[in-house]
Amino acid sequence: MVENLKAVSKSVSRLSKRCEDANLRCFEMLFDGFANTGRDPHNWVVSWKEMEARNKKMERYVCTTVALHREIDELTVIENSLKKYSQCDLHKKDYVSKQQKILDLQQKLQWQKQEIKYLKEKSLWNRSFDTVTSLLVKSIFTILARIKLVFNINHGYPPSLHRSLSASATIYPSDQAPSSFTFVSGPLAKSTKHTENNHLAHGFFNTNSEILKPSSTTLGAAALALHYANLIIVTEKMIRSPQLVGVDARDDIYSMLPNSIRSSLRCRLKGIGFTASDPVFAGEWRAALGKILVRFGYCR
Repeated sequence: MVENLKAVSKSVSRLSKRCEDANLRCFEMLFDGFANTGRDPHNWVVSWKEMEARNKKMERYVCTTVALHREIDELTVIENSLKKYSQCDLHKKDYVSKQQKILDLQQKLQWQKQEIKYLKEKSLWNRSFDTVTSLLVKSIFTILARIKLVFNINHGYPPSLHRSLSASATIYPSDQAPSSFTFVSGPLAKSTKHTENNHLAHGFFNTNSEILKPSSTTLGAAALALHYANLIIVTEKMIRSPQLVGVDARDDIYSMLPNSIRSSLRCRLKGIGFTASDPVFAGEWRAALGKILVRFGYCR
């Protein structure tokens, strides 16, 4: 999440250079300062309720802008068709039908232009750089603030997460971040002080990237962690509710399986013919698949 946020901030930084607001043009410097020291001079961190509203607003912008581009492509198709029919030689036998086709395309063209005009007013098309950048800037500041709050990171350096922090508080923290953090004394305090100096010297993003870098022998380093997580989730869903998983999804699951499990599955199901609507065979197939996954340690 931190790496993704860093990548997004770079894109927003490029947009901010074209803003009229001087504060937005300084986004990159202000964001680095907020990440490393916690300073938020313009109060860009918003409440959780306001952030939810911003999420919905951004989703509407994205959906409307996607629809706009789709309609623009459709407009091009209509214009090309109209041009094609207009350049055709009109013989007597098909004169009436072609003329009607041209009239239909012209009417459709006008409707398409009206639809595009409406979508331009509702989408990002007519929004200024300041409007869009402000929306993104406050979202990025708020997301980073939430990450720091969840992992108890104060001014860029992460002490140990409080054991008293409940799971629900970790996932859904309150809108008020703690004003101060208490550190233990002794050798750990010295280690924490060293970590603080290290973060202030190298920056929040660089230091945390080094800490969170997975070992070369792990699935995370091989970029397979997400692959297997999705595989396990979808497979368990298939075992519990097979009617919710279509044929295409089953094919995708099968292609994601390791060769050893795929081979074992083929042997178990060899010679078995059934349809998805047959509850008896579907139950047997589900039970067999569950045993195979348990055997290989992919689900409990």
